[in-house]
Amino acid sequence: MVSVGPDFTDWDSLRYANGKADIPAILADLGSGEPGRAFEALELLCGILSEFGPLYPETPDMVTALVAEAVDPDSPLRRRDLLHALLLAVSAEDEPALMERVHLALGSAVPGLLVLLADPDAGVREFTTLALAWARPEDSAPAVAALRERFGSDGSAVEREYAAVSLAALACADREWISEALAPGNPDTVRVAAAWALARSPWPWTPRATRAIAEGAQNGEPFFFPGSRRLGGLLDQVARDLVPTDAGTGPDPGLGLLRDLLATARPRAAVSFAYAVSYARPAVRSEAVRMVAGALPDSSEAHGFVKLWGDADASPPAS
Repeated sequence: MVSVGPDFTDWDSLRYANGKADIPAILADLGSGEPGRAFEALELLCGILSEFGPLYPETPDMVTALVAEAVDPDSPLRRRDLLHALLLAVSAEDEPALMERVHLALGSAVPGLLVLLADPDAGVREFTTLALAWARPEDSAPAVAALRERFGSDGSAVEREYAAVSLAALACADREWISEALAPGNPDTVRVAAAWALARSPWPWTPRATRAIAEGAQNGEPFFFPGSRRLGGLLDQVARDLVPTDAGTGPDPGLGLLRDLLATARPRAAVSFAYAVSYARPAVRSEAVRMVAGALPDSSEAHGFVKLWGDADASPPAS
């Protein structure tokens, strides 16, 4: 095996379990218009992405090629399979520079993706709805409007959850939608995604949003974006985007939310958010450890959290 980083170019040396992983050649075959070559290329691409992950400098080119094939009515490939490969390709969140190019490539592809939201195949609509979570279009209004429509449609429950995640990722600040999605009758993922949207919006945090986090995290469902290998925790996103009204002043709102969660008698939820705030806002980690240790002295979940970060903070810095 060869270690693949974002600057990798030695395609001739790269192998995966079933052969050579020549990404540029595979993308050329994918768009060749020849059914046999295209089918084989897509199969290879999915196998490589599943084995290695998405850290290739060609990832934005993959995004462009996969969306182009998905929206081409004459493509010999199944749209659902192309969009599955697309989701595998866009989860390189540990490489910020690469992800910025991926976001822009998907942003440019939004008009085509919006067409796919009307596809008769529910799987195509679900994958397309989720893929929009990575898009950073110059104007997000058309995508937000289309996702609002999908959220309110009679589509599948999965489609509705994915629409909520993508609306939050696109910073939907529609107060009416946020209030609707936070309602207790909705699935946990919808409610926690709505809490994330609220954290990103100009609207004030509400007790209903705290309840959504408390109940959702307690149930353990919304820790990660659905639908792909690693797309970042929804709780991490909430913790990252909760900012003071006057940036840099006043108490940290992440700790404020943690305090509220510790008061809900739901230790799993509180500790889950404590992990999130500690990763997303390291400057407040020691205070989060102190709060959890003091409020949950008999909780096994709390003991694991306190030991992890207590030991980490006690360790000397790496030289």
